Formats: sequence, C-alpha cells, structure tokens
Amino acid sequence: MLAPDADVGASSGTDPLGPRAYSDDPRQVSAYVAAVVAAYRSARMLSAPLHFPGIGAATGSTDDGPAEVGLDMRALGRRDLVPFRAAVQAGVPAIVVGHAGYAPDSFVVPGSLSHAIETNLLRFELGFRGVAITDDL
Repeated sequence: MLAPDADVGASSGTDPLGPRAYSDDPRQVSAYVAAVVAAYRSARMLSAPLHFPGIGAATGSTDDGPAEVGLDMRALGRRDLVPFRAAVQAGVPAIVVGHAGYAPDSFVVPGSLSHAIETNLLRFELGFRGVAITDDL
C-alpha cells in the first residue's frame, strides 16, 4: 500500500497537498502515520509512507511539475522528517521518495535521485533499512 501520506501540510493556505495532508502539525501527522503503519502491519499488509522527505512546504504539487521545498535541513528535520522518523520507528518496510528539489542539492536534483536525500538523510540519519521506491516519474 503506497500509504499513508506522511507530509506535513502548510498552514499558510498555499498547501500543495490540499486535503491529502492530515495536519499541519508534525506531531499529529506522526501519531497518525505510526497508527496507520501499525494497523497495516497487524493486517499483514505492507505500507510505504510518502513523499520523503516531505512536500508539504513545496512551491507546488509535484504531480503538476517541478516543485521546490525551500526549507534548510534544520527546518526540514523539525517539521517534515518528524512523521518519517515515526514511520521508521514503527517498523515501516518501505518509503516512497518524492520528486521535489531540496536545499542540499541546490534544488537541481529531485529528492528521488539525490544521494544527499536517499543515502545521507534516509539511510544514515533516519537509519532506514527497508525498501526506498520512487513516486511516479
């Protein structure tokens, strides 16, 4: 299951996710993500939260074209990574990596193709050892 959506919504009213975002509060999204991952596990279903490392603060929807998340790594860690940490701690087997551009790559390389995002952040910082898949290309 390519779910749950682990993106933290934007409280500015310019949220590219619209109703797909559970909340603009990272703690609420984290609790939701952990509960959904646990429910899928208890039902013997695989889940893959999306869109790592978060697209709630993106300039637009990555479904419509290129978008950038203008948060530095510290802000990303305090906001968008919180639900993904909860998912990893809940034992999620897979994570969907999004296509937005992020600051570590000067917004040039999408997250799904970024060593800084996929390896340094997902594997090393979060300690995720499961399957990383891309969102639709």
